[in-house]
Amino acid sequence: MDIYYNQTLGKYSYTLIKENRRVIGWDNAPHHVKVETYPHHFHDVDGTVKPSKLSTDPLKDLDTVINVIERIILSTMRNEPKGML
Repeated sequence: MDIYYNQTLGKYSYTLIKENRRVIGWDNAPHHVKVETYPHHFHDVDGTVKPSKLSTDPLKDLDTVINVIERIILSTMRNEPKGML
């Protein structure tokens, strides 16, 4: 898991990485201008970019991020042979 937050610039990125590839992630890099919550967006497991449901308050959002990542890891562990995660 990679977490970046810069209070001065107001930038953040929360990303789950597996084998050097993003699995999911939330950030506010201004490159998906058509997303309803621009610049805040979510990179889903299937690679689609969606509106972010985060509040933009890192103290609240980290709990949400950790809970989502935990569910993904547990789901992956149930569906993959041991040693794959």
